[in-house]
Amino acid sequence: MASPEYQLLNAKPDAKDDRGSSSYKQWFRFLRTDLYLIVIHTILLTLSVALLLSIRRNIPDQVKDDLCNQTLSLEGEHASQLNFPGLPGYHPGRYIVQRFSNDPHSLYRGPPSNETDKAWDRIVKVGPFNITMNASGSNQTPDNPQPQMANLAVFHQLHCLKTLWQYTYFDYYKSRNEIFTKSETEIHKHLDHCVDYLRQALMCQTDMSIIPLHSVEGHDLSVPSYDVPRTCRDFEGARAWVLEHEVDLEED
Repeated sequence: MASPEYQLLNAKPDAKDDRGSSSYKQWFRFLRTDLYLIVIHTILLTLSVALLLSIRRNIPDQVKDDLCNQTLSLEGEHASQLNFPGLPGYHPGRYIVQRFSNDPHSLYRGPPSNETDKAWDRIVKVGPFNITMNASGSNQTPDNPQPQMANLAVFHQLHCLKTLWQYTYFDYYKSRNEIFTKSETEIHKHLDHCVDYLRQALMCQTDMSIIPLHSVEGHDLSVPSYDVPRTCRDFEGARAWVLEHEVDLEED
């Protein structure tokens, strides 16, 4: 019996297999061009970001502070405000990292003592110093080329805080603080000024530091943890600058 003969059937062309067609070649060239463009744009974007970060790191901090303290646009009747850009010769943007202390034996806590008074006086009795309109860059001083006395707000804030603390030991300080020798009305007028001034200062600064809360055995409510790292302005640096430029009020 003769062996059957097999013949290959003519395969039907696959409609999807058009890699040899001109349309597929055009599509592939278009895709390859787009891919090149994406890679090039990605490289350029990466270089631009790196360049911006490098420039930011190398801009002097004083320039950054000046830029941050330019005229601010505000809503309302008064449309602008010019902030004090910092002390001449002192870097106002110098920061340090420190932790707050809740030490019950802090020198700034009672009961009153000579050591406590010295600690408060060290951070309160600072200044004033001479400053001019051009040096301060502020619109808060008169248009007068002659130097005028000024001081940093932090020292008045500390003065207010010290006065409030001393009032809690009124019997001890009533003969040691001139404010407490005045009438009860005058005393409370000064204390009310201090409270409201400190309120405005705290709200102005709006400290954004996080205070974690944790449970402690024996406490119904969560206890705040104040001992966390904070970024603070260099108070000692500012104090040293003011002391260096301090005006001697006792000079004739």
